[in-house]
Amino acid sequence: MTDQSWKVWHLANDPATYGDNAGKPIITTEDGETEICGVVHDPKDAPILAASRDLLKALQTAWQRNANHEPMTFEECNTARAAIAKATGGAS
Repeated sequence: MTDQSWKVWHLANDPATYGDNAGKPIITTEDGETEICGVVHDPKDAPILAASRDLLKALQTAWQRNANHEPMTFEECNTARAAIAKATGGAS
């Protein structure tokens, strides 16, 4: 898994370069340097895909805390809330 969070990036609206994919979303690392997945054909799926790395990390943390009978820290809860908000377009 990459070290960076992921984000939705839109291809340039340039049909000469991207054809039918012009303007469509892809998923990249936060800095935009590494493409995680190609064109996302349903734009509603893009935020969920972009948040999936952070959601998985939050779930792993929650699972480990639960297995150790420990509460999640305030920071861990906020990280999980931010991942949910990213996936849902702001609602958490």
